[in-house]
Amino acid sequence: MLTMVVTARNILTFQPGYIKVKGVSKVEQDKALKKLSDQVNTAVQSISSNTDFTRFPAIDVAANSIAKLLEDCTSDLDLSRSVDMDAKDSVLSSVQRMVAEVEDEPIIAPGQLQRFGDNVASIVSNLMLNIGEIIADEDCSSAPPGDLANSDTIPFDTDIGTDIHMEVPSSMLKIVSCNIRDVTKARAAEQLPVMEGVFDSVLKTMLKNSVTGEVNELDGRNGLLAKAARTQLNGTSMEIELGGNGAAIVLPEDFCPIDYCNGTFTYTATLWPYITHSYPNSVHNLARGTKVLDMDIMNEALEIVDIKDLPSPIRITIPRTIDRMGVQKLPEPMVVNGSSTSGKVIPITYVLFNITRNYSSVNIEITPSEEDHRMFLLIGNSFMPSLINHSLFIMVKDIPIRRNDTYDWFLETSEVSDLGSYYLGIGDFKPVFDMARMEDPAANNVTLKDVQLLPFDYSVRVLTSGCYYFSSEKKKWEGDSNVKVIYSDHKLTNCETNHLTSFGSGMFVMPNTIDFNYVFANMAFDDNLTIYLTLIISLSLFLILLVWARINDKKDVTKLGVSPLPDNKVEDKYLYEMLVFTGNKKEAQTDSNVSFILTGENEDTPVRCLADDQQRKVFRKASVDVFLLAVPRPLGPLLYLRVWHDNSGKGPNASWYLSYIVLRDVQTGDKYQFIANDWLGVEWSDGQIERMLPVASGDQKKQFRHLFDTASNKNLTDSHLWFSVFLRPPRSRFTRCQRVGSCFALLFLSMLVNAMWYERVPEQPGAGGLKLGPFSLSIEQMGVGMVSNIIVFLPSVLIVFIFRKSRPRRLRKSRIELALSRTREKAQHLATEEKKDLEKNQLDQARTSDSKGSSKIIEKKEKKKKFTLPWWFALVAWLLVVACIAVSCFFLLMYGVMFGNSKATKWITSLVISFFTSILFVEPLKVFILAMLMSAIFKSPNLDEDDVEEDEEDPRLQQDEAWLHPHPGRDKRKLERPSILDEERLNIVRERRKKEVEMHSILMEIMSYSIFIWIVLILSHGNRDPNAYFLQRTLREAFVNEGAKDGTDFLKVTNADMFWNYLHKGFLHRLRADVLYNGKPPYLLRGFLGDHNNRIMGYAIIRQIRVMNASCRVASWFRKIDLKCSGYSGISLEDNRHYCLGWASPAPLTANTSDCRHPQFRYTSAAQLETLPIWGRQDWYGGGGYSVSLRGSSGDLQKEFSFLQANHWIDSLTRAVIVEFSSYNANVNLFGMSRLMVEFTPGGGIDPTFRFEGFRLLQHHDNFGGFTIACEILFIMFVVYYTVREMYLFCKTKWSYFNNYWSYAEIAIILVSYVAIVVYTLRYLATNKMLAVFHKTLGNGYVNLQYAASLNEGYLYLISFILFVGTLKFIKLLRFNKRMGALSATLRHCWEDLKGFLVAFFLSFFSFVAMFYLLLSSQLEDFYNFISAVETCFSMMLGKFQFEEMKKASLMVPIMFFVFVVCNSWVIINLLLTVIITSFVEIKHSIMNQPGEYQMVDFVWSRFKGFLGSGGKVDPVTVTTAAAIGDPLTATTTPTTSQVQELPQKMDKFLEYINNVYFDGSLDLKTKVGLRSSYYSKFSRMSRTWGREEGESNWDSDGGEGRSCYRDEN
Repeated sequence: MLTMVVTARNILTFQPGYIKVKGVSKVEQDKALKKLSDQVNTAVQSISSNTDFTRFPAIDVAANSIAKLLEDCTSDLDLSRSVDMDAKDSVLSSVQRMVAEVEDEPIIAPGQLQRFGDNVASIVSNLMLNIGEIIADEDCSSAPPGDLANSDTIPFDTDIGTDIHMEVPSSMLKIVSCNIRDVTKARAAEQLPVMEGVFDSVLKTMLKNSVTGEVNELDGRNGLLAKAARTQLNGTSMEIELGGNGAAIVLPEDFCPIDYCNGTFTYTATLWPYITHSYPNSVHNLARGTKVLDMDIMNEALEIVDIKDLPSPIRITIPRTIDRMGVQKLPEPMVVNGSSTSGKVIPITYVLFNITRNYSSVNIEITPSEEDHRMFLLIGNSFMPSLINHSLFIMVKDIPIRRNDTYDWFLETSEVSDLGSYYLGIGDFKPVFDMARMEDPAANNVTLKDVQLLPFDYSVRVLTSGCYYFSSEKKKWEGDSNVKVIYSDHKLTNCETNHLTSFGSGMFVMPNTIDFNYVFANMAFDDNLTIYLTLIISLSLFLILLVWARINDKKDVTKLGVSPLPDNKVEDKYLYEMLVFTGNKKEAQTDSNVSFILTGENEDTPVRCLADDQQRKVFRKASVDVFLLAVPRPLGPLLYLRVWHDNSGKGPNASWYLSYIVLRDVQTGDKYQFIANDWLGVEWSDGQIERMLPVASGDQKKQFRHLFDTASNKNLTDSHLWFSVFLRPPRSRFTRCQRVGSCFALLFLSMLVNAMWYERVPEQPGAGGLKLGPFSLSIEQMGVGMVSNIIVFLPSVLIVFIFRKSRPRRLRKSRIELALSRTREKAQHLATEEKKDLEKNQLDQARTSDSKGSSKIIEKKEKKKKFTLPWWFALVAWLLVVACIAVSCFFLLMYGVMFGNSKATKWITSLVISFFTSILFVEPLKVFILAMLMSAIFKSPNLDEDDVEEDEEDPRLQQDEAWLHPHPGRDKRKLERPSILDEERLNIVRERRKKEVEMHSILMEIMSYSIFIWIVLILSHGNRDPNAYFLQRTLREAFVNEGAKDGTDFLKVTNADMFWNYLHKGFLHRLRADVLYNGKPPYLLRGFLGDHNNRIMGYAIIRQIRVMNASCRVASWFRKIDLKCSGYSGISLEDNRHYCLGWASPAPLTANTSDCRHPQFRYTSAAQLETLPIWGRQDWYGGGGYSVSLRGSSGDLQKEFSFLQANHWIDSLTRAVIVEFSSYNANVNLFGMSRLMVEFTPGGGIDPTFRFEGFRLLQHHDNFGGFTIACEILFIMFVVYYTVREMYLFCKTKWSYFNNYWSYAEIAIILVSYVAIVVYTLRYLATNKMLAVFHKTLGNGYVNLQYAASLNEGYLYLISFILFVGTLKFIKLLRFNKRMGALSATLRHCWEDLKGFLVAFFLSFFSFVAMFYLLLSSQLEDFYNFISAVETCFSMMLGKFQFEEMKKASLMVPIMFFVFVVCNSWVIINLLLTVIITSFVEIKHSIMNQPGEYQMVDFVWSRFKGFLGSGGKVDPVTVTTAAAIGDPLTATTTPTTSQVQELPQKMDKFLEYINNVYFDGSLDLKTKVGLRSSYYSKFSRMSRTWGREEGESNWDSDGGEGRSCYRDEN
């Protein structure tokens, strides 16, 4: 036997394949290792089968052989791959058998067990080494080739496991290798405790025959060392050393583990060279390959004593590991060359180190090449430390620990308790520096000027250490405050513990400060990308806006002029400036020809045309148009302004909303306001197109409506700094460029103060602060706000003030003179001589008048000049702008570098949000509030003032012109009424315009509503997928398994045992992807369901709903009997208490035991499970319950089910058991929600139900994602539009709005649309939250889709409702169709009869429902409750019923069924049809009852034909729209054919009569040219004659009807 064992080992050792493992390719190496693995398995099996386990010598030899075999195979990292799973199982089985036999041997001296114990120690440690290397391999490259060859037989669980961050590899080889690692890890949880138990058994066997004071030592020959001894407590501390590398355990003086502190106790202490428990995820807290110290204290019976809560701690020293599982060597110290830092700006050197584990300590080793007593160290937690701002500071000479020339600065756990980055600063003070100043560096103003560059070399090294213990209860490595590091260095870590287990190693807040030396040393662009990009983008935007503003400023200059009225005469020298303000309302603009008559005390103007002389578009919405009115003489104080238009504009441009008109007497400067604030339109207000406006009085100017409209519009366009850049009034002196500069000065100053106090002010108010509900205000916040306002608003207000008050360098030429020059240029078509005669005549007339004393030269009033600044103050303001921006940019860059890129990003993000919030919400709100205050309190009427007067030269007349004095008397002659549409024609136009507006409204409504319905259809279709049905059918077939005969049919579950059987055999089998068709493991389907297509999202859960005990009352007859009564649960009666195993109530003594801490018997709330209440067939069920997470392997879950079944997890108080899980199918982009529910009725029955649903939550990722987003935005815009429209209609019609039942449909659509938007937003957020978890956990984290599915379902219901009501609304939109109108009229006509019919119908129907419910509720499922009875009766009316089953239930049912059919199906339905048909016939034959809007169709048709050019010609001046059929206005204005033919002859006769009567036959009527020349010659002579004769004749006869308001386009 011995020969065979030794021979096997020798054969294995000297095989050629063993030698060729090194220096060959990976493929050849794997082949050699596979061959070696086979030989190892053969050798182990040979040893096991040929060893006589009844004799200790044979066992000793076999143990030695296996130990030597494993030592050879694990001596190298590559060779260790030759030990596969089979070899480990065989070795562990053999060693277990050996140890068991040795324990049963007669008394053996400890010395005889020495070799056997060393061999067992070697076997156990080498097995642990092999397992640990495979588990610790993150790349899965350590899988033994023997296991790879047998991968088809190794179990593969498609469960995602407990690691939610597990990433599924894409390579098949890696998947197989990782599966071997995972299986090894799973088996290690069972094997490693067995190995420890085997080794402990050897130690205990040695202790059995040991005497007090005898120490037994075992050496595993690969680093494992152990001691076992009996010892006497003597009141002194005891040190147990393990090996010569410093590992030791020191017991305190007062250590007393047993009842008698002077008695004897037994201990075992083991130094494991590797991590023993390497399978928990918490093993990452330990350094790879750390040594582990383990100690057990036992009494005399060798029973382990629980050691905890010691008065004095036990001290443990653990050596650092330097081997193949740990680091190869400690990091070399970083050497800093002093001469290389001579060019540095900052004399401090920084070193970065990270702390990634909790409860860590730090060693900083620094070795200067020269002795220096002024060298110092700084520590900063997540920031660069400075001499003023640091976390820790120490002089190197003060470091207490020194080894040779190395100083070791040890930082305890409490000093570096936060995880993250730490900065170490190293510097040297100048020789003249006073060290006492460092007691308060801030007060003593210690700066970098006091620091010098280190003149010598030094080295630095940073090491981290920690002490962690293995919790046998939690099965994890952890640290806590009871275990702390008291000292560590590069060789040892000293810990203290009190328990034993396995151990492994003011008002004004100061702003943020700037360390300029640090900033200048860390200004790299890559490290501060956020602040650099912010400044570059901001300054670039400033320059771009500046260029744009300059271009638009030049365009604004052209808008400053005054348009002379087209009917001004060159000889009229008295001027009025007219400012016409068009309102800011929808369709306020007009294209109609506007006319006016201005009335003063002395004179009236004739009819004048209010238009631009150069065909420029005027009277636009919210515009200010300036005109120059020229009259012969002053009108005196103005009294009235009569303004009208001819309604000649097209469509909505026919009407006009006039806000007010301001007239300024150019000569005197007097201003007159004529306030309208009303429509001039046939379809608006009172339907008038003419207004008589008196001069506004003081009270009228101060009316709130007028002031608020004017002030809000002016403040928004001029006072809102940012908006005014784009909406600036052209007449303002404050240019766009200046506004851009002011805006960016304000912006950069705001950014600066935001950075100065970023994260400096506490959020909660302290002492003296104010807190009111959710709002709080601290003294610090008030102080910071005050200082911030001073910094920001003082320069900004000063800049704006200077820009607004700085007058231009040169005054612009007077706009009045420019307008007069345009009038003169227009009159140059007159002959030169005629022009001179006219001017001479006018001048003579003025002199004659002056000589008579009837006219005088007016003395112009001196205008009161406003306060202005010299022009060069604008340069001062620009210098302030540049200074503010430059200084802010500099300090912003400094702060950005100090913050670091991450903090700067958060700061910039918050700044951008607050900036846009201020511009878009806060500032407009302030504008409107200010307008309300100005209008309601201050009532300032001078809102039309601007800067034009001060920035222009005063108007001057020509040398031969003069301002005239008012005429001494007023002409009493009444002017003729101008030619305006009379009332009859105005009514016709008004009716036509009304039809046109209604037609336009109908067409727009139909078009917009069609688009709206189309968008809703797209949105509803986008949420549905045809594949959803196939997905739910697949899930149903898989998990319900209808028709199965093996007990896996879910619908046939009738009791708890059958449900457990279904979970074992049916559900669990389909929850995980099973073996493939060829019997191979499903390596590529981890996390997939049994259909191999749907990927489970996380894991499934089983949730139980329980009812409280005694939740119902027992009948009084049975109360003496101990009967437990528990009815339906209901949400209010659900049990929510914690229980122990088997639903036992916890007692005070058992509450903390393991039986009372099973999560399956502890209540979990709905918030923790993220579930919603469910409506089952029997009852409502809450979202909480007693849950079971289906995580782990299938075998573990089978054991879990058996455990729960054995402990009666489902009992008489169970009311529902719900199985829920979610899945995702990437093939069709559908999410699946699955729910299997078993409801337990109080009577003992079981009602299984299920729901499988497929729905789409990701809609924007495909090719049509952008289109879908556009449709969603359009939907929101439509909803807002309809909201505004309905609010406008309500304000217009008041409470009569609700008289139309279509208004309720509009309100329903709008409200449901807003709810749909909210639900969509919630669904979007829920989906993003779910996807974030899915992405973060690589699809392994638990995701409950119930909330998202409920929102999706609710969203679809809402969209369906909108689509339904919106489609019905087309009945209203198509009401002009006669058939649709007849239908709606029929329903209105018969509604009164229908109300009575419906009352009778429901009374009859529900009487039958009640009867059938009473007769059949206990017999048929269709009638088991009242709701089901209602549904079934409606089906019976439609002819769907189960008559045979009803007949069997009761003899009365057939008779009552016959009566039901006769009454409801025959009589009542026919009555309904009779009512409707009768009304329809009446409507059809009654002309009076037909809707009167059908002619609108004819009107639309005539307009359409007119658009195509086949509908006849229309009068362009007096008629707005084409004539409708039978329109009297069209009939009176359209000439006949005969009249047209007679017109030339009549015109010839008319001209001859004029020539003979008025021109004495001097006109040449043969040609147009001759007629024109003869007319001008005769007119000039007549003019001179008339001028001399008439003198001061009334000029109304000269200009009344002779002035044309319309331009000659020829």
